[in-house]
Amino acid sequence: MSMYAFSSIPASDFNIRLGKKIRKQRKAKGLTSMETARAIGVSSPSVTNWETGLNRPDIPNLLRLCEVLDITLHDLFDYSGNLTDEQASLLTLYDKLTKENQQNILSFMNVLLDRQPVEKE
Repeated sequence: MSMYAFSSIPASDFNIRLGKKIRKQRKAKGLTSMETARAIGVSSPSVTNWETGLNRPDIPNLLRLCEVLDITLHDLFDYSGNLTDEQASLLTLYDKLTKENQQNILSFMNVLLDRQPVEKE
């Protein structure tokens, strides 16, 4: 099960939308993919893969990416048309947390997901 609350969006579409948003924000900051990669601590091909939708950053890299691009997770995952009121409220509360507490929440969510029984389709 995905950690993302955008279950109505297929994973490949989600990755492509996320990648486009990453590229747009990176270019708005005037950064190259190499500069972005160095600031995050990953390889340049990793950033390229994120931007093309081949894959997406893991949680620690996602948080570093937001810091480098000077945006919030809410900004990065701006799918407001696809969010329920509850999901939008959760993102708003999340954005008010410190970076350390954001990491704690994400780690706790992963623990809960690991404990959760697998849903049969």
